[in-house]
Parts: sequence; C-alpha cells; structure tokens
Amino acid sequence: MEALGVWMVDYMQMFNIPELHLLLGVGQKLYNAIVATMSEEELVTHELLLKHNNISRSSYHGGAFEGNAMRKITLMVEQIGFPISNSSSIALKRFSEVVRTCFGQKIQGDYKLAIFQFEEAFKLTGLNCSTKVHIVCRHVIPFITKFLPVGMGLGAVSEQAAESAHSRFIKVWRNYQCSESLENYGENLLNAVKEINFVNSIST
Repeated sequence: MEALGVWMVDYMQMFNIPELHLLLGVGQKLYNAIVATMSEEELVTHELLLKHNNISRSSYHGGAFEGNAMRKITLMVEQIGFPISNSSSIALKRFSEVVRTCFGQKIQGDYKLAIFQFEEAFKLTGLNCSTKVHIVCRHVIPFITKFLPVGMGLGAVSEQAAESAHSRFIKVWRNYQCSESLENYGENLLNAVKEINFVNSIST
C-alpha cells in the first residue's frame, strides 16, 4: 500500500472543472426536459422567439446550442416562451444564477447559495442526476475554495479557448477532410494546419 501512496492524491489537483461543458450539458438537459412538455403550438412560438432573440443552434454537433446561445437561454426563460411554472424552467433559472455567480473570471455574489438552490430545484424535476449536474452540486464549491485564489471563478481556468480553437479548425478541416486510409491524408491534414495557422497569424 505504501508503494501506491504516491497515487493517492485528490483528483481535483489534476483536473479543472470544465465550466463550458457544465453550461452546455446541464443547460441542454433542462432545455430538453422543458420542450418535451410543450404543445406543438408552444414549440412553434418558442422557435420564433429564439429567432427573434438571435439564439441559433450550431450547424454541427447535431444542431445543439453553443455556449453563448445556451447562456442566453438560461437568462431568457420567460422571453423564449418557456412555461414559468414548469419545474425544469425553475431549475434552469436557478442554474443561470450558478453560472452568473461563479462561472465567470471572478466570483459575483453568493455562489454557494446559488448552487444549493439549484440542487433543490433540480431534485423537484424528477430528472436523473447526470455527471455534469453532480459536478455542479458536489464538486464546484470544493474546487473553488481549495484550488482557486480568493475571488476567482471557474472562467479563470476555462477550456473555452481550446474549444474555440477546435471549432475554428474543424471549419477549415472540412475543406481538406478525407479518409485516414487515403495516401494524401497526411498532406491534407498538414495543409489544414498551415491554413489555420495563417488565418490566426493575420487575425492577431
């Protein structure tokens, strides 16, 4: 056992809390639960309100919402036609407060209370607790208090920059994409990397 002691470390020392993935995962779970209860007429109105508020789905990832769009949704529950008495709508509003208080660069208000209120609201939805919901309710507070400087939020260790770079590369790669079994796969991949590097060099 002593030989294994070197491995007995807090896993949170090795991994950041992925705030963007939490926003998308928890937000999408509650969004799906809400729209599943809406009538066909309500859904038509909802789609029109999304368009009116410039909230659009991604053209990839199966048409899911990206970070900015999901943040708008959490902030605009009533404005996009969601029934305000729906338990998942209430949980989504509570989650929005979690995002506001601790998902940014700095802590803004009582994030511990916001997380507690979100957890209580989520329990009332009857939904299964996903891994991302569990992380919000059980691991965000310990991570912030133990590993981040006082006053710093999850945005300070965000994976968003890497996600943004990946998104830009995928768009370029579509022009070169081919099967890995083809002889020119390596050359195409290299050309895609060269193009994205060139685009990045002239945009900075």
